[in-house]
Amino acid sequence: MADATRPMAGRVVIVTGASAGIGKATAAGLAAMGAHVVMPCRDVPKCEAAMARIKNAVPGASLEMMRLDLASLGEVRRFTEEFLATHRRLDVLINNAAVVKGRREVTVDGLEETFAVNVLAPFLLTELLLPMLKASAPSRIINLTSGLHKRAHMDLGDLQLERGWSSYRAYDRSKLADILLTVALAERLRGTGVTANSAHPGLIDSDLGREMGWGQRTVKRWISKPAEIGARTSVHLASSPGVEGVTGRYFVDSREAEPSEEARDKELAERLWRACEGLVGVKPT
Repeated sequence: MADATRPMAGRVVIVTGASAGIGKATAAGLAAMGAHVVMPCRDVPKCEAAMARIKNAVPGASLEMMRLDLASLGEVRRFTEEFLATHRRLDVLINNAAVVKGRREVTVDGLEETFAVNVLAPFLLTELLLPMLKASAPSRIINLTSGLHKRAHMDLGDLQLERGWSSYRAYDRSKLADILLTVALAERLRGTGVTANSAHPGLIDSDLGREMGWGQRTVKRWISKPAEIGARTSVHLASSPGVEGVTGRYFVDSREAEPSEEARDKELAERLWRACEGLVGVKPT
C-alpha cells in the first residue's frame, strides 16, 4: 500500500539551481515527499551546504549532487551522459535555475549568457533527457518562468541581444522564451505520457539578481516572499494528481493562469523552437 505521507517515494527528480532559493526549497519539499532528488550544481561547496541544510530539516532525505555548469552546452551534454549512464528512470525534470546579469557577457560557446543559461541550457537538457522521461512515463517537465515575461517582446532576429541589451530586457525576454518553448514542447509530447508546464513562482527572496545594484536588491528583499512559498507551485506541478495529464499550461500560485498574448502564439513558439535547435546543435524535431 502506498504511503500517503510519501507520495513521491520511488520517484527520481532533477531540480536545477537547487543550491539556494526556490530550487533548494523545491528540493526539500519533494524530498520530504519521498522523492530521490538530483541536484545539478556548479558551486560544489554551496551545494553541499544546501544538502546538509535540507537533510537537517528533512531527516532521511534522499539527495544526490551532480556537477553541472549551465553556462556551457558541453557541460550540459556531459551531465546528461553521466545521468543516463547512472540512473534507470527520471520522473520529473524541474528547470529552475536562472541568472540575472549586471552586464552583457557571453559564454564559452559565444552566446549571450542570460539567454544561454535561462533558455538554451534547459532546452538542451530537456531534449537530451526526453528518451528517459518518455521511458518513465507518466512523467513531468516544469519550466520556471516569471510574470515579467508580460513586458517582453521576442525578436527572433536578435536572440543574442546584440542591440539594446539591458539586464531587465534580457531576463524578461528569456522568461517569455521559456513559456513559448514549453508550449512547443507540450505539442511535441502529446500522446507520450510526458507533460510540460511553466510556472511563475512570484517575487521571491533568492540569490537571483545578486548582480543588481544595492538599492534594487534592498527593495527586492522588502517586497519578496520566502523561497518556501515560491516553491509551492513547482512542488504542486511535480507531485499533485490533480495536474496529471495537464500540459502546455502556465501556472501561478498552483493554479492555471493566462500568460501574455505573445506567450500564447504557437507560430512564434515553433519558430523559436527551430532557432534554439540550431543554436544548441540538435536535430530538428
